[in-house]
Amino acid sequence: MGPDDAARFHDLMRQRGLWPDMCLAEWHRFLYWSSIDNPYRGALPIGDLLLDRNDALIGAMFYSYFPARIGRWRGIAPSTINVCLRPGSSGLLGIGLVRHYLRRTEFPYVLGCHSNAFAAAVFRKIGVTPCEHTAESFFGILSLQKEVTQRLLAGPRPLAILSRVGLDSALAFAARFAGHNEIPTSPMPENAVLLTEVGSFAREDVDALCREALVGVDVTVDRDWDYLNWRYAKCPRSDRFSFVALQGTQRSLEGLAVLQRNEDGRRIAICETLAPPHKASQLASASIGYARQLGGATVTVLPATPGWAPTWAALGLTKIRKPYPQFWVAHPPGTELPASFVAHYSFGEHKLHWGTPSTKSDHGDDDT
Repeated sequence: MGPDDAARFHDLMRQRGLWPDMCLAEWHRFLYWSSIDNPYRGALPIGDLLLDRNDALIGAMFYSYFPARIGRWRGIAPSTINVCLRPGSSGLLGIGLVRHYLRRTEFPYVLGCHSNAFAAAVFRKIGVTPCEHTAESFFGILSLQKEVTQRLLAGPRPLAILSRVGLDSALAFAARFAGHNEIPTSPMPENAVLLTEVGSFAREDVDALCREALVGVDVTVDRDWDYLNWRYAKCPRSDRFSFVALQGTQRSLEGLAVLQRNEDGRRIAICETLAPPHKASQLASASIGYARQLGGATVTVLPATPGWAPTWAALGLTKIRKPYPQFWVAHPPGTELPASFVAHYSFGEHKLHWGTPSTKSDHGDDDT
C-alpha cells in the first residue's frame, strides 16, 4: 500500500459506512500524519491491500507506529492495526491480512486498545497470545444544565418535552435518573497554566517529567517531547487539544495534562496526565478546572493513569461501569512479559489513526 492507494481505501471505508463525514482531503491528511509521515515508521510498511483477480479492492489494512517500552524491551511497535473489508467479505480475509503482516515484519509485540474482544480473538486465531489489561476509567458532569439541555434538544420532540415538564423539572429528573451530580468546583492551583502547544517547555524538562511520571509502569508508550509533539501538536486536528501545565520554581515543569474537545466543545477528554504521585491531585484539579473554562459539559478520563483512580474519585468523578477501553499486548510464543505487569495506554493512543479519540462512554455519545 502506498500514498496513491489512499483514495481506494477511502472509498472502501465509505462503502462500509465508516467515517462518512471525512472527505478525501481530510483522509489524506490523517493517513500522511499517522502512517506515511509517521516519524517512527522508518522503512516499515504503511499498509496492505487485498485485491481480487480483476484488481478490485477487497480489503485493506493500515498501521501506525510508536516507541514502546515493554519490560526491559524498548523499540518500535505497531499500534492498533485497522482492517477494513468490502461488505459481504469473510472475516477470515482480515485474519489472513493480519497474519501476513506479522510474519513479514516479525514484530515481537503489538499494542492495542479496543472496546471489544474482536482484535484479541483475531490474534488468538493466528497463534499470538494477547495479555489483556483493563484500566479504570472515570466520567463526570461539569454542567448538568448544559448536558441535559443538549440531550433534550438532540432527542425527539424537545420543545414538547420542555413545555410539558419545564426545564428545572427535566434537570432534576435527569440528575436522579443518571445518579450523578455536578462535580464540585475545586480551587485552581496557582501554578497551573493553559497552553496550546507542548513546545512551550524545554525538551529536557518534558523528557524528565515523562520518565518520572511513569516509574513502575511496565508496558507503555515511551513518551518524550518528540512523541507528545507529534501526537498532539502535529495532529491534523491539533486545534482541539490544550495542554495544562504545573509550573514549579524557575518555570520548571512539575506536571502536564492534555485535554481534547469534541467538535461542539461540550465534551472534554483528559488524554494524558503526566506527573509524579505527589502532584497528581494538583494536576487533576487543574485539568478539571480548565475543562470548565473551556466550556465543557462533561469530562471523561479514559483510562486513568495507574494509581490515579483515588484522585479522580476524590474530585467527584464516577468510575465507568463498562471497562472501556481495553488494553492488550500481543506477543508471539517465546517472548515474555512481567508476571504481573502494570500497563498504561492513554486516551491519546486510543483510535490513534484518526487523530481525535472518541469521547464515548457508557454515559455519553461518541461524537468525535
